[in-house]
Amino acid sequence: MTAAAVVRLARRGQSVLDVGCGSGVLGILAARLGATTVTGVDIADAAVEATLDNARRNGVAVDASTAPVGDVAGPYDLVLANLLAPTIIELAEHLRRLVGPDGALVVSGVLADRHDHVVEALAPLEMVRTDVLDGWAAVELRA
Repeated sequence: MTAAAVVRLARRGQSVLDVGCGSGVLGILAARLGATTVTGVDIADAAVEATLDNARRNGVAVDASTAPVGDVAGPYDLVLANLLAPTIIELAEHLRRLVGPDGALVVSGVLADRHDHVVEALAPLEMVRTDVLDGWAAVELRA
């Protein structure tokens, strides 16, 4: 579901930030679609190692680290955060700050029938689209 959002939103020449990058699949997809700057951050060393290894295997450049989101400089054209709702809310200030003036934020990992509080925490970003699959939502917000 979030991958579909990446396919829909990623553009050649964009900068992309993947918060909670895990295996790096979303950032790698964005890079393969032409994003020129792809950065991933995750709290787990193993996730950063997996992201870097998977990017190398896919022949794309992705920078990944365990840098705290608060230390990441922006803005980015596209910010992705596939995290559970409490973590998105905790990081809301930083996620808002990292979205560029014409940028988009896609959050997923939130329950389809219980994500209003996540959208409220991300205000003044405005929800423009919600995709639902198997009870989970991917919410696109814009500045």
